[in-house]
Amino acid sequence: MKSSRRLDLRCYCEPALILLLGLFLCLLGVTSLGARAVNFVYHSSLWAERGTIIAGLCLGYGLAGLGLAGLSFFSVARGHTLVSRLAVGMGRLWSDFRAEMEAFRQSDAGRGWFWPLAALAIGAGARGYYLSQPMRGDESYTFLNFANKDFLALFGYDVPNNHVLHTLLVKLSILLLGASPVSIRMPAFLMGLLTILLTYALARRLNPGPNSGRLAALSAAVFPYLILYSTNARGYTLIVVLTLLAALIGLKVVEHLTFGRVALLAFVSALGMLTMPSMLVGAAGVFCWLAAVLFVQTDRADVKKILLEFTLPFGVLSGIFTLILYTPVMLVAGGLGPIIANRYVESQTWPDFLAGLLPQSLKTVEELTRDVPMPVLVVGVGLALLGLVLAVRPTGYIKRDWQMRLTHRVYMLPGLLAGSLAVMLLQHTNLYSRTWIFMLPFIFVLADAGLGRLLAGLSPGWQSLAQAAVLVGALVYAGGVMSSNVISQYADTSAFPEAQLAVEYLKPILGRDDAVHVTGVADWPFYFYCWYYDVPVPLSQTKSGQGHTYIIVKKSRYSVNDMTDKSVVKLLDFNDLALYEER
Repeated sequence: MKSSRRLDLRCYCEPALILLLGLFLCLLGVTSLGARAVNFVYHSSLWAERGTIIAGLCLGYGLAGLGLAGLSFFSVARGHTLVSRLAVGMGRLWSDFRAEMEAFRQSDAGRGWFWPLAALAIGAGARGYYLSQPMRGDESYTFLNFANKDFLALFGYDVPNNHVLHTLLVKLSILLLGASPVSIRMPAFLMGLLTILLTYALARRLNPGPNSGRLAALSAAVFPYLILYSTNARGYTLIVVLTLLAALIGLKVVEHLTFGRVALLAFVSALGMLTMPSMLVGAAGVFCWLAAVLFVQTDRADVKKILLEFTLPFGVLSGIFTLILYTPVMLVAGGLGPIIANRYVESQTWPDFLAGLLPQSLKTVEELTRDVPMPVLVVGVGLALLGLVLAVRPTGYIKRDWQMRLTHRVYMLPGLLAGSLAVMLLQHTNLYSRTWIFMLPFIFVLADAGLGRLLAGLSPGWQSLAQAAVLVGALVYAGGVMSSNVISQYADTSAFPEAQLAVEYLKPILGRDDAVHVTGVADWPFYFYCWYYDVPVPLSQTKSGQGHTYIIVKKSRYSVNDMTDKSVVKLLDFNDLALYEER
């Protein structure tokens, strides 16, 4: 009895410690000690300007700690500490993961790694070819202003260009590999490869048949838009990976609804939000998809259960995790305002939004499908529609144990679109084309299902021949994408491939008093190569001293007359670059 009492008393240490921590944080919040404490942990003059933000965060976390202490007290009174409950939940998630890996190992996919590895090899080759292409404007800006500065700069948010989680990965990459275009793009490259494997895994989960996943993985490997952003140091391929992870975790949630699985789904969504707030589009889409599946496969009258065990925990936990992850950003940026109220996320007027909806939608489809031959595009869309129709009205070749997975698939695309469009309508803002990149793997999964249905009626020999033809077609297409060098020619994210040539030309002739004027679209690639080649150029907009003034013009956007009204001499003219010297 005494031993049991001592154990109970030890359990109450948890709420007591949380209570003390909450009180301590509240004390920091209502006094000036918060800024001193933060400065002690990481010394910076910035904290003197962030006193109000630090105090607010300390007070907020302190009050949350007091609430958590109360929750811990009631949990202990019922025989469990919060830590023990967390340990049990983590143990269940680990058991889920081990069971999933064992099931995959025993499946057809697990016994035959040729197809995912073949898709991975093709995807790595196509992406590796473009990994060292000239730096683009947006990735150059991110590197020079965030990743290549001190620790606090990683969390800066003066513009949404900083995809924070991706920038942290870039910082890690350049610390390990040194700074170069390849190492700066390595996180996006690796996420691009992981996209191939996760697309394969999702197709295997949703599509019946021994051949499932192959077309989906090969499509993800060679699709030009995915190659573009796998070789561009931005966070878009990370968003694709996190959306696919959310989908795979969500499928486990609808199989067996537990708090731990919902919490894991919310955490993955929060990681996407830390990458960029536009993850809200994909997260809302996945949520609507899963909610529809839960509503259909459970008792439809039990809406309360879906609300209390899925919708409410997912929404609350996603918000909590996102706020926690964004704490360093709020400290450095000066609150939530720069994150949620900057000019890049302002709502459009309803007339402007509605007028631009169709043109922007057409532009999005055009950009996402660039350089995909029309016959391939038509066949792919036809297969995707077939995969969707067969999910609604399955044919006899579908085994009974796949019926529920077809229910998952039939609501996938409508759910993703419904959630995404809901975010658009709430914000009434037409999204950038690249925001929709997360949709591509899901469309590949539907096309994979359509192909699987067409092949199901063939003999094994003909099935093998058709699959080999798909593989050869992917190889040929990837070779064409590389030989044409088409990805490097895309203008996305302020491309100016001639910036490297301009710096190499100017390096031996620039003097200390010289000035260089460069147009807005071409500036950051030029600044990057100045840094890369160690060119200490006074990049001023006014001529200083007796030096020369050089003008760099991106011809597709500007002319030299837009830059100066003085007489000039052309020094260099190559592709989209014109370099002048003022006289």
